[in-house]
Amino acid sequence: MMPFGGGMNNMNNMNNMNYINNMNFMNNMNYMNNMNNLNNMNNTNNMNNMNYMNNMNNMNNMNNLNNMNNTNNMNNMNNMNNMNNMNNSNNNTFENYAHKMTGVDKIIAEYNDLCNNPMTDKGLTLCLVNESDYRKWRITLIGPNDTSYKNGLFFIEIVFPDDYPEKAPEANFITPIYHININPRIPRIKGEGSEELGHICIPFLNWWTPEKNIKDAILSIFDLFYKHNPDDPYGLDRAEECHENRPLYDEKIKYFTKKYANAMSYSKGFDRTKDWDFSYHLNSK
Repeated sequence: MMPFGGGMNNMNNMNNMNYINNMNFMNNMNYMNNMNNLNNMNNTNNMNNMNYMNNMNNMNNMNNLNNMNNTNNMNNMNNMNNMNNMNNSNNNTFENYAHKMTGVDKIIAEYNDLCNNPMTDKGLTLCLVNESDYRKWRITLIGPNDTSYKNGLFFIEIVFPDDYPEKAPEANFITPIYHININPRIPRIKGEGSEELGHICIPFLNWWTPEKNIKDAILSIFDLFYKHNPDDPYGLDRAEECHENRPLYDEKIKYFTKKYANAMSYSKGFDRTKDWDFSYHLNSK
């Protein structure tokens, strides 16, 4: 039998061992819990980081989408502005650039403009006298029905100077026409200041500026069928006739229009001496 004191010591040792084991177990459990908690925290942080990154990506995607939309809107606005500018440019094509052009380029642009936008209500036709020379045109105008020039077919030659548009083009009737503002006489001496047979005297050409164009000049020539200016005539006798005896003046217009202003007379050609001598024809009637 063991002494009593020895049994107590053994019991104490066992208790101590149990206590230590329990403490170790608890410590291990706490460590494991702490590790689990740490892992959970790490997982939570990772999840938070992933969520943050996803949110950031979403925000970036949204920003990119907004930027793309803004870019598209800006492009659309620019395209619309460009289309509007193109439309405005197309509506005013000739007016916008032709007046800035010079020389043959301007003449060609004006010729093409009239070909593409013919003044059919004026009976306008035009062609080049020589296909290789844009400086000399031949046009036709038809006399309006409400004038004494009714149904007359009038041929006109337009010649552009080398320094056009600084200087005005020359416009002369080829078809003999009875009108106080159109020269019926051949100049005796050709040279500076002399005017050709059939020369047209109108303010638009007399007071020419480089900003003007030939289309408006043709419209001014067409207005001669309606307008007769006795203050700037070729021949005082006709000025007096137009002013004081308009019925006689109009009868002469009708007579010479019927005689000369037609395709057959033009095809035969005109005698520059006799056909423009209106007094000769009237005296021999």
